[in-house]
Amino acid sequence: MEKGTIQVDLDAADLRAIHQDHRPADADALVEFMVKDASLQFLPGVPPLHGIDGSGRVTGRTAVFAVTNAAIESGKGHTLTLWDGRFRVADTDPKPIPAVVEAKAIGSVEAIGELLSHEALKPYASLPVDSSTLSGEANGSLEIDMSLGSNGGPSDTRLKIEAIASNLAAERLIGNERLEAATLAVNVDPTGLRASGQGTMFGAPVTVEIAKLTGKTAEASIGMTIDDSMRLKLGLGALPGVSGPVAAKISAPIGTGDKPRARVELDLNAAAIEIPGISKPAGQPGKILFAVAPNDASTSLDQIIVDAGPIQARGRMELGPGFSLIAAAFPQVKMSSGDELSVDATGAGDTLKVVVRGTAMDARPFFKSLIFDPPKGASAEPKIAEEHDAASQPKEIEFDVKADSLNGHHNRTISGAELRFAKRGSQIKQFTFSGTFGAAQISSNLVPGDPAPRLTLVCEDAGSLLSFLDLYDHMGGGHLSAGMLLEPDALTGVLVITNFVLRDEPGLRRLVAEGTANPDTSGRQKSFDTTAVAFNKLQVRFQRDGSRLALSEGTMNGDAIGLTVDGAVDYTHDIVDMKGTFVPVYSLNNIFAKLPVVGPILGGRSEEGLIGLNYRISGLASAPTLSVNPLSAIAPGIFRQIFGVADFDPMNPQR
Repeated sequence: MEKGTIQVDLDAADLRAIHQDHRPADADALVEFMVKDASLQFLPGVPPLHGIDGSGRVTGRTAVFAVTNAAIESGKGHTLTLWDGRFRVADTDPKPIPAVVEAKAIGSVEAIGELLSHEALKPYASLPVDSSTLSGEANGSLEIDMSLGSNGGPSDTRLKIEAIASNLAAERLIGNERLEAATLAVNVDPTGLRASGQGTMFGAPVTVEIAKLTGKTAEASIGMTIDDSMRLKLGLGALPGVSGPVAAKISAPIGTGDKPRARVELDLNAAAIEIPGISKPAGQPGKILFAVAPNDASTSLDQIIVDAGPIQARGRMELGPGFSLIAAAFPQVKMSSGDELSVDATGAGDTLKVVVRGTAMDARPFFKSLIFDPPKGASAEPKIAEEHDAASQPKEIEFDVKADSLNGHHNRTISGAELRFAKRGSQIKQFTFSGTFGAAQISSNLVPGDPAPRLTLVCEDAGSLLSFLDLYDHMGGGHLSAGMLLEPDALTGVLVITNFVLRDEPGLRRLVAEGTANPDTSGRQKSFDTTAVAFNKLQVRFQRDGSRLALSEGTMNGDAIGLTVDGAVDYTHDIVDMKGTFVPVYSLNNIFAKLPVVGPILGGRSEEGLIGLNYRISGLASAPTLSVNPLSAIAPGIFRQIFGVADFDPMNPQR
């Protein structure tokens, strides 16, 4: 004690009050002192405060001790420094006596953790994680509201802390993941501990929230944005069909010593998803929720909830090393509002088997990718296996799909639909499909071949199939057969449809009007009913290269009229450019083409006639423009664009 003064002025009444354990008035007693390098053993079992410099003032009923500086050793070589401290008692008369300790402190997180690891301090305050896993610096203020007296204890103590922890690192904060380079604002009050800020986990910036509320298990929440580059760092690779950032929040209990069961929430609002059967544009709300529980040899994902517009799913998954799928069960799946599906999947080695069952399935979401973006060959296959974790990617995928009702466009439905599909790498190994439009059968099958496998399609109701696929809605009936070679970089094939009717086709109506505009030999205007035009046969070669579908050697003929067609359509870029020749009064007109020698001159080739009109369909594929050249009707067939071909075998398409 460097110096001190005591002043006392007590009368008989004051002495009687003191004898009855009451305090005298403030003015009746005054003690002032200054200390330097003092030490205070404030709690048994805890290292003392030392190096205390400060001054005190005690009156009849108040006490204040101001600390200029002090320090406390953690017991393991780390020091916590305090300054601008104050011990205050506003009134010493109540029992127990309320008191407040205030101070500012600075030191290492290790020092704080080591201090709070003392058993004597644990009833007053504790950290939500193992203190030996922490490092960093802390700077802040504390306030302790306490009750002084023989019966005072932890239940009478209320701790408040406001601090900033900087350059903070925490080993195994969630699972085996390390938090580092973090800056957290820490708040402690009677309801518990809360900390929030930013740091780095998984090699990327994250937001951090830690809470240890009174009577509850401590929990940490990590928020991060998973973009394409982040998916690479996490070993997820470039997820096919997923682009844009995904906001993720991972929450898990900490400090329990058990394997944590984390909750994960993925916000898909800013991400776009475009894979066969699933489409979600960026900006459309979407989320995925699930719980993660690590096991000895696998990781369980259960309570999975997918809610992204029309896409709905509920189920669970079991993952192996490298995020490889062991098993998945989704009893409730909707790709569209009308779906009633269940999906089960199992992974064995490098093979993934998927079984889909449903009473109703909307096939429309799959048509765009199936028709306009068909799978390409090996040269165009994404190199995920080469660039990322090849072991986690299934090399062979098998689908087994059955649906009582497969719903397509224009209220068309395939009943009893069954699909079996197998693909290894970029090569399709198996494809079979069957079902019915009412009583009309539809079937498709993949046949191995050299140089490429061949896919065949047969349907007894071509009009229903084209309407089902939303390709064309003016055809009635018809027997359709098609053959396609699935080459590495292209798809080539032949389509043949026989015995069908076109109803209310606007383009055909205009062609007929142009082609029959001249009066016949009797001077009467020719008339032709275009509401229902019967055709004997349509055949065309096609080749798909990227998004471009090229048509060649196309002919369509009936007793009334005939057509040729050649050109290309690109639905991805909304471009169409096709041209051909329209031949009216086909059965009679085409006779000229059958005449020897003069036939090719007057009537063109075998599928054209003496009288014909050149037409062209061009512009936007979504809104094409039909142009007809009426002058071509009087030109000899040899000068017109002609595309006569021999009959094709769609089951054996060749170039």
